[in-house]
Amino acid sequence: MEILALPDLFLRKLMRTMEIDYRMRLRLVSRAFEKLVADTHAGYFADGSIHTYLDYNTIDESDPNSRAAEMIIICFGDKSFTFVAKPEILSQFLHLRNRLFSGISFGAFGFKLIVDSIPIDFTRQIVKQFKIGHLRLHLNTETHLENSRKLIADFPRSTYTMYLQQFMPEVEQLLSLPPMKEMHMVVPRTPSISAATFFQLITAHKLLHIYRESVAINWQELKHAMQMISCDARERTARVIVRNDSMVGWLRSEGLSESTEPRTICRGFELIANRTPQQSAEDDHDND
Repeated sequence: MEILALPDLFLRKLMRTMEIDYRMRLRLVSRAFEKLVADTHAGYFADGSIHTYLDYNTIDESDPNSRAAEMIIICFGDKSFTFVAKPEILSQFLHLRNRLFSGISFGAFGFKLIVDSIPIDFTRQIVKQFKIGHLRLHLNTETHLENSRKLIADFPRSTYTMYLQQFMPEVEQLLSLPPMKEMHMVVPRTPSISAATFFQLITAHKLLHIYRESVAINWQELKHAMQMISCDARERTARVIVRNDSMVGWLRSEGLSESTEPRTICRGFELIANRTPQQSAEDDHDND
């Protein structure tokens, strides 16, 4: 049976199941198949990514003016494309993309654009025909923050995960970000986050991960934060590391003390065990 004689709807559904490598081969068969490939959707991929990096292997050591090449790598499905970040090379890639599919969908797509000198418009042109359910954004500089805002604006119906890795925005910038499905703040050696800022962050973002950071918060404010999370209609998880004095103050405010008997319930807290310092020291000695 002649494939091209099949109903258009069937053909389009068939092309959505075809891997990228096969699409590249099929378009070489004839002009009719080339048109079929270019005019159909490439289907759904669970994950994809675009990275930028510097290729130091391209440096000509005999030339003092030689620089590392600025590179872009795009990955999806069973295929990856790597090319030098130059306008003429980008134009060639976009031409190839337009001949491979009319659109493509991703469950999630990661952006790790670490080379600030590569214009963000390069990336925006590459993903212009993409439909992305969830964006992963990695930030190391203020330029990355501005670039991420542009990508978020390009995909307003998506959900987002943001990783603040080597750069912490100013408070005003941080609080102006849209709600994130996940916000990971893993920046080392930054000032403490104020309680007021912390309250706004846990209200805005579904998952807030503060790693290597400290929050300037007392036990009353910590209690208030937990109450805010527990009253949220969204599915939430809280995991915190608290100073001993803060936790002791909170527990005492709930009616728990050193003399409280195990299995006692006070205002929503159930004491599972009550260990004295002497018991802890004895256990440590037994384990030596």
